[in-house]
Amino acid sequence: MNLSVYIGYRALRANYKTTLVLTASVTMTVAVILVMSSLLVGFRNEFISKTVNATAHVRITSEELDKYAQPAFLISDSGDGVKNVQHIKPTQQYNKIRNSYLIMKELGITTGVMAVSPTLTTNVLIKYGSIIYPASVYGMLPDSEDKMTDLYSKAIAGRVQDLKTQDKGIVVGKIIATKLGLELGNLVKLVVRDGSSFDFHVVAIIDTGISSQNDSKLWVILKDAQILANQYNEITDIGVKLTDYETAEAYAESFGKKFGYKTESWQGAGKIGRCRHDRSEY
Repeated sequence: MNLSVYIGYRALRANYKTTLVLTASVTMTVAVILVMSSLLVGFRNEFISKTVNATAHVRITSEELDKYAQPAFLISDSGDGVKNVQHIKPTQQYNKIRNSYLIMKELGITTGVMAVSPTLTTNVLIKYGSIIYPASVYGMLPDSEDKMTDLYSKAIAGRVQDLKTQDKGIVVGKIIATKLGLELGNLVKLVVRDGSSFDFHVVAIIDTGISSQNDSKLWVILKDAQILANQYNEITDIGVKLTDYETAEAYAESFGKKFGYKTESWQGAGKIGRCRHDRSEY
């Protein structure tokens, strides 16, 4: 027997109680670490499933990046000290993405891109009976949106894919359905900015796992949203799903510079424009 092993064996036999306590302590410590690690991994996977993969990894918006620097920027960059510039006129912005289909075609052949979904969002009032509730209409192509967010599987009543066959069909979030008392087949009115109203049939009720969406979002096919917003053949956003969601920030920066529109990764959603051109270029 190896001398080191023999010494260790004699030491363990010398006091069985101490050996047993130490062994039990080490075993319990390792077990607690393994359990906690498993819980953290599980929570992380659940978070990713319900938040990151429930939305676009990268979203291209209709906000154009400034093509020309404002006078205030040019003066401040000149190094001549403090200047007073008045009556700066903001550049005109259009609530649409120009050449959107060419952009989507290029995104579709970009390495690392799994799915592309064009959308148009507009605010409405949803009316059912005597109840009027503010909501956001999300116009999309059902199959494209399902590839990006697995939308079909989130239905708790009805089928989201029925939007493709039902004239003026609508999908509502679970919380909105509860507040308005909606069921499948109910007829609701959507009131738009100019006061016009449109009738829609409820084809599905969904639970996205995100309360803010369930409480405020309505899904319709893209052409119906364009009619509601009076923006025919236009889109306001392009959602992109990546093979590796961790690379979203790098892709967002690249798309912003390439296409000239503000982009948001899922990590930086809500932050002020992540992708700005260097003013020295202009």
